[in-house]
Amino acid sequence: MKGADVNATNDKGDTPLHKAAYTGRLDVVTLLLKNGADINIVNIEGHKAMALCKNPDIKDLIQAAHVTENSKTERKFLTHASEGDIEGLEQTIKDCRKLNINCVDSLGNSALHLAAYRDRQQVAAFLMQAGIKSDIKNKNGQIASDVATSQAMKQVLDVAPLNHLSKTVSRFEGELYKQTRLFGFKLRYVVLDKGVLSIFNTRADASSGARRRTYKYLDDAQCLVYSKDNLRFAILYNDEVTHRFKVAPTASDPLETISRQKWMNAISSHIEYSTYYMHKGLNTEDSDSYEELLPLSSMADALQTAQAHQSAVEKDVNQLMLLAGKLFNTSPSKQDYEDTVSRCTNIASSSRDMCNVLQHCLTIFTQQEQLRNQQLAEERERCRVLQESLRVLAVQHHELEQHIETGGGYSSPIDMGDSSLENSDDEFYDCDVTDSASMDGDGSNYSESSSPNNNTIGTESVRVTDLEKVKAIHKSRWDGRTSLPVPMLSRNDFSVWSILKQCIGKELSKITMPVIFNEPLSFLQRVTEYMEYAYLLDRANLCETPEERMAYISAFAISACASNWDRLGKPFNPLLGETYELDRPELGYKVVCEQVSHHPPISAFHVSAQNYSVYGAINPKLKFWGKSVEVTPKGVITVNLLRHGESYTWENVNCSYTI
Repeated sequence: MKGADVNATNDKGDTPLHKAAYTGRLDVVTLLLKNGADINIVNIEGHKAMALCKNPDIKDLIQAAHVTENSKTERKFLTHASEGDIEGLEQTIKDCRKLNINCVDSLGNSALHLAAYRDRQQVAAFLMQAGIKSDIKNKNGQIASDVATSQAMKQVLDVAPLNHLSKTVSRFEGELYKQTRLFGFKLRYVVLDKGVLSIFNTRADASSGARRRTYKYLDDAQCLVYSKDNLRFAILYNDEVTHRFKVAPTASDPLETISRQKWMNAISSHIEYSTYYMHKGLNTEDSDSYEELLPLSSMADALQTAQAHQSAVEKDVNQLMLLAGKLFNTSPSKQDYEDTVSRCTNIASSSRDMCNVLQHCLTIFTQQEQLRNQQLAEERERCRVLQESLRVLAVQHHELEQHIETGGGYSSPIDMGDSSLENSDDEFYDCDVTDSASMDGDGSNYSESSSPNNNTIGTESVRVTDLEKVKAIHKSRWDGRTSLPVPMLSRNDFSVWSILKQCIGKELSKITMPVIFNEPLSFLQRVTEYMEYAYLLDRANLCETPEERMAYISAFAISACASNWDRLGKPFNPLLGETYELDRPELGYKVVCEQVSHHPPISAFHVSAQNYSVYGAINPKLKFWGKSVEVTPKGVITVNLLRHGESYTWENVNCSYTI
């Protein structure tokens, strides 16, 4: 095999390792692995070599090779971090996508530990931007900031990267002075763990978890700062209880402020963590594609640290001015010179640390600006797509209006008045043909009509008279009103485009539409329009064969969509418990409707008649898709034919209207 490519693939993407593993050739698999066969190559079907092997020995061998390869990659990654080779780190992460960036060596040190110990600041910044955890402890219980050799490195490790939006928090503990009611401040050991603040007497009690004095959940809590005291801070819990703490004083003023700031950062992160998971179940619908938690350690934390160094520099400068005055006014001693040099050294060190922190602030600001530019570009693209869709919508709407005005439209049933009722038989011509066609059943014969509009039926059957009565009832006039007292404003006077173009960039489901686009009736009234062609149920009740009855019931079910033609107005939502009753004695039925649920809105109705009964519940849902409106009338409708003892049930179909 010398000179051959051990990872060569065929037309199906299989390597020699795939074939050897599939056929169970243990010796060939061993030889291929010794010569550097890649176990991570995937064939066309998406399978690795280990997924094809059936021999457990071969599977164990490939698994061992996989573990060995991962260990080799992790050692290489740690070596690059220790040597400060950023290009090597980038290449390793790029080559091995499943690399565990939080891997550790035999002493428990992560790559961040190694970079911090050797003061590789650029490597540490790169690792934190790559998402490495900064709270990993080695076998000595030290995190990366504990092994840092310079203050600049500690500043880099104390500030979390902008892209680190983790919903996990690390345990934070230490000694704090807690204010008591009678004895002032007492030294306590405070532990922050998963959004819970626990207070113990000693560290030994905290390690064992015993003798816990008190604990508090940090959801919706607030961390308060005393501006006049650099050591004190307080926590206001959601039950209005306040705990006041003070950090242990040290010899250096900046360290006091920085120590307090670390505690405040940790408390803030645990407050965010606890608040997020306590309220996670309240908001199940998420419309945004970004994380809900903001970076916990961001530019504000870094600026507070810089302000602490600035205060220290100001104090040192003031003391240096006093020492300089002594040197000029009196004969200086050796101690005065030493104090002056010491103060100058402190000023230089604090100034350098402050510059490093401000440099990090500038980096964070640059990253935030890049993120905002990316979000702005995405938002502009969404607005452009929406504007283009609405422009096409406006053009189509205008063309439709022109088509209707030039005579290509149609007359709605409302405009037709009584003529729509008189010619309603023509709208269901197929059913009338079934009535007028010759049928055999119980000795009754139907003669075929000479015209679709002339439904003359033979007089030798008793059913002929019944059908004529049904038609007579349907064509009878009634005393109810046929139009509203005040004419409705024409929607043609209002442009949908003029309204929607002002809503570009907004969430469409939350756009407030003018009331002109609603119908001046309740949804309960709209439900009664199901009975517009109720005479079909009377005809179905008179039929003798189940096929005929099924045809009329199907026609009645479809007729519910007739009133939706060219009707985009949305009815007003009824109040919970609101009822509506429609009594049509001339048509022989009575409808009672009620709003039985508000969330979700469900309307129930029941129709009583001599020959049938109809009942059901409807939960309408409307969705706007830019160019069309989709109506989903969820619910089951039931029709009972009393004469035959039959029940028919169905669900309304979805309707889509192109605007």
